[in-house]
Amino acid sequence: MTTRIHIHTGGPYHPSAAQAKVIAKHLGEEFSVAARDGTRVFDELDDCDLFVAAGMHWTGMDALVGKPGCWPKGVTPTPYSTPTANQRAAFREYLSSGRPVLNFHGGIASYDDWPEYGRLLGVQWDWKVSNHGARREWTIAPVETHHPVMAGITDYQIVDEIYGNLQFTPELPFEVHATATVEHMRFPMVITAEGGRIPGAGRMVYLANGHDEVSLECGTFLKLIINSIHWLTGRMNESK
Repeated sequence: MTTRIHIHTGGPYHPSAAQAKVIAKHLGEEFSVAARDGTRVFDELDDCDLFVAAGMHWTGMDALVGKPGCWPKGVTPTPYSTPTANQRAAFREYLSSGRPVLNFHGGIASYDDWPEYGRLLGVQWDWKVSNHGARREWTIAPVETHHPVMAGITDYQIVDEIYGNLQFTPELPFEVHATATVEHMRFPMVITAEGGRIPGAGRMVYLANGHDEVSLECGTFLKLIINSIHWLTGRMNESK
């Protein structure tokens, strides 16, 4: 049976649609990947087995429409659009059914006028307090949790940016599996959880790396993405 993955894409700064194509190439024929720009992804959740929050849509993007340099190649600058009441209800229903979600880099910064969205994801970027440093090479170090998403993952170097002051849903039973050290402080880079967020919630993974296509040139990080997708969709034995 084909596992259907819907990737929320679009917005400035991060080439999420291009990244979706790279990820699709590294998944087997048992997966079907559809990239959906903005709120339209919420209209197709009935046919979705894994929701990937990768695009970045927030109220501040209106000011960037006239700044083409802020948008990835091939992406048309567009103003912000907030999900409708029906689309919000569809996302709640998706999560309460136990179906999984993969939170990818800046995808947790979307829909700041709908705070519930971030709480449902489990991890969110708060535009008032969250931040990131310079994009450069960092070392990501696994924590010995022996979680399936970390199978075959050792220390790796990646050119990326590190997020700080992310906000976690209070009732989220999360576990950190890898960190990056910045000025003697450790920042979570791989997070998993099961449950919390909403009654009936299933599995969740947050991968903090993934700023651009260069980050996917790191083979270990790409394996981590594939591991995460396989664990979230119950195909973990196929990632080996």
